[in-house]
Amino acid sequence: MVRRTWAQWLRFFWGWLRFSCTRRWREATWDLPSGAHGPQIDPFLSELKRQFPLPAERKEHYPNLPDPRPGKRPAPAAGGGTGWLLPRVELTPGQLAMVEASADRHRLVVGFPGSGKTQVLVHRADHLRHRFRVAPDSFRIFLYTNILRDYVRSALNLLDLPPESVCTFDAWCHDFYAANIRRTVPRRSRQGRPDFDAVRKGVLDYFIRHGPPKKPLEFALVDEGQDLPREAYLILRWITRHLTVFADPHQQIFDGGSSLDAIREALEVEGGAVALLGAYRNSPYVARLAARWIDDPAERERYLGQGCTVQKVKELPLLFMAPTFEAELDRLAQVVRGRQALNQRVGVLTAGNRMMEEVASALEARGVEVERAAPPPPAVRASGATWVRFDSITPKVVGLHNAKGLTFDCVLIPGLSREWFDWMPADLRRRLLFTGISRATQWVYLSATEPGALPEMEGLRDCEHEGVLTVQRYAAVLPPAPDTDECSLL
Repeated sequence: MVRRTWAQWLRFFWGWLRFSCTRRWREATWDLPSGAHGPQIDPFLSELKRQFPLPAERKEHYPNLPDPRPGKRPAPAAGGGTGWLLPRVELTPGQLAMVEASADRHRLVVGFPGSGKTQVLVHRADHLRHRFRVAPDSFRIFLYTNILRDYVRSALNLLDLPPESVCTFDAWCHDFYAANIRRTVPRRSRQGRPDFDAVRKGVLDYFIRHGPPKKPLEFALVDEGQDLPREAYLILRWITRHLTVFADPHQQIFDGGSSLDAIREALEVEGGAVALLGAYRNSPYVARLAARWIDDPAERERYLGQGCTVQKVKELPLLFMAPTFEAELDRLAQVVRGRQALNQRVGVLTAGNRMMEEVASALEARGVEVERAAPPPPAVRASGATWVRFDSITPKVVGLHNAKGLTFDCVLIPGLSREWFDWMPADLRRRLLFTGISRATQWVYLSATEPGALPEMEGLRDCEHEGVLTVQRYAAVLPPAPDTDECSLL
């Protein structure tokens, strides 16, 4: 062991103190604009920034800080900020308790739409990361769709979470299969897309033969867990030390999903470990409309009894009946413009990708700027890059199947007619309508053509007498004819 004199230790300590204080002061004052330090300090700080550039590791963790080199502008945030993620101090006591729940066992969290499952998911990832000092590559947030992945990524910069920590479970299995089993993954012969069923089966067989990975994840969180198959949970048990699953059986709209009992059995979660979160997002009028698509009376009453979002404007949901689909699109464009004038986040939900493209093109032809929230092309999907940007207030047009987990101020669902929805079973239509309507926090707009409307629209006519929504027909919004005498109320 090398012996050091007290003078050497003193010089070492003084050098470390000077370096530490200088770096801390430099990081604390780096973001202040030019001239904010006063005429004596500002020239010195500019020279200090030039001679001591920003450390690479801090540049990686704080990408929004300005580059000290002349002519360089700060890069935009990876996801921007959409406003959907609440600060931790604004979470309810029940949500905060779930965020801080111990990681000594796997957990299953069940809640209605609007209960804040995605809010809790992101904050719990941040809590566990700091609680156990987990490296960015040692935890994952698994989502079911690429649209929801981009939506969650849009708020990660608020908590300084890396975008790479959020991905779909099938994308993770795809990358693991290509890196550890075979470079060419199984594909469906007709469509040329990856056969994710075969990929998951291959990954599970790999772990059964070779055991767990050398470096398992410290923790993983899963959203929309009711849509993952049972074999997915068997894989998750191999690759992570702790797992928290968020699920809602009322929103199971994809085939091959898992029931709550199947998830409990796969994770060996006891019944008492299931936490129920109350519904907080939907306003009373939206909740009353969405509740009509819950068949179980007890579940319906429980859903209605948990909503507590304040209705900002007393405005009933609207059902518009049009004679043609073109008239329906004309009215839809008017509604979108009106909601944009109120600075609201608008989501236009469609029956599928074909209808999404037609509605988006029709709105653009009518002078309404929209963004298509469509699944990414294969090249972007393979790279894992963000495809849909949720950091702007531009109205999003998205399919009902991909709208799970998203939140908008108002939701517009056009084309509720047999032309677009008749191919779906009645039970699936009801679950999709429940999922779509519950995406809204303040207002819902529905429209259909008459005749040709879905049978479910006939049942909504009774809601007008119950004060649940307003039914409006095409003639009620037409401008008066030129030869019609208009009566003034003044």
